[in-house]
This record gives sequence, structure tokens and C-alpha cells, in this order.
Amino acid sequence: MRGRILTLCAAVCMSLATVGGFSGSATAQDGMPAIGAPAEIKALAGMDGTYDVTVKMKMAPDAPWTESQAKATVEMVLDGCAQKMSFQGEMMGMPFSGISYLVYNRETKEWQTTWIDNMMGSMSYYTGTMENGALTVSGIDHMMGMEFHTRATTYDMGADGFKWKMEQSMDGGKTYAEAMHMEYKRAH
Repeated sequence: MRGRILTLCAAVCMSLATVGGFSGSATAQDGMPAIGAPAEIKALAGMDGTYDVTVKMKMAPDAPWTESQAKATVEMVLDGCAQKMSFQGEMMGMPFSGISYLVYNRETKEWQTTWIDNMMGSMSYYTGTMENGALTVSGIDHMMGMEFHTRATTYDMGADGFKWKMEQSMDGGKTYAEAMHMEYKRAH
């Protein structure tokens, strides 16, 4: 097995060297793909910091809004290739924490993000676009045997904070209802 892996790695390296005209330098002008942080994700580096978060959520479209407070830390990681957010607060009276990673995929020209928290114990994956200063991602989630579409939008991004909302659809994405809204204010 180890021999097959080494052979495969050698074949891939030789193919890249032959096709890309590799001369020992991994830069785009040498025929190699671009490496490092894409400009799109670099543009979000100003969001690094700690935030006080006001969370408003409702468990069903006709349920009342509940409000809680949280803290979030945003930082660029992996040499600026990804943005990591660590989130701590309360949900339904219980401690709640989660982590998300956001990247810009230069190959597919789309934003990709993941979310993992201590309540669901699963990973959500969303993809989307940035238009008019708003980042909107969407994907399919599962909970208690149900499938629902989720759409999350980060907007009003500025030096002092940003806003985020999550909408969910139970009809395959035909209609959405806002389920959560967060306002992030930079902690001073």
C-alpha cells in the first residue's frame, strides 16, 4: 500500500512538472496554479477581533423571538487562507459554543463555510457568493429526522461590526422564514 501511494505521488509530481513546465518555483507565472490566500478572503482580514453578540432567535416561524448575549472571536488562520470564528454563548438556557471556518475557493469561484457546535455534534456545510457587500451561503441541514434548507447572510460589514441572519425553509427552498439574527459589535 505504501509503495502505491509513493508511486502515485511521484506520478502526480512528474505530470505537473511535465504539463506545467515546472522549474522549481511554485508560482502562477510558472504554469502552476495560484497558491496562498486568495484576494477575496484577504479582504476580510479587517474583521479580525473580538465581538459582543446580541442573538435573537425563534424555534418556529410563528414562535416569539428570544434574545441572549454571546462572544465571538474572528481570526484569519492558515496563513490567511481561512477565517475562523469561535462562538460562545447560551442557547435555550444552556452553554453553547461553536466554530466556523470560511474560505474562498478560487477554483469554483464560491465561498465555502462550515459550522460545528456542541449541541448538534455534526458539521453543516454551505456555499455561496458575495454580492453588493453581503455574503450569502446556503446548504441543506438535518435535525430530528427532518431535512431543511438553510440560508445565512453576513451583511453591513464595517469597522465596528457586522450583522448576520439565518433563514430556513421546510419546503425545499421555495419559501424561507428568518430563524436567527445576530448583531456583532466589536468589543473595546
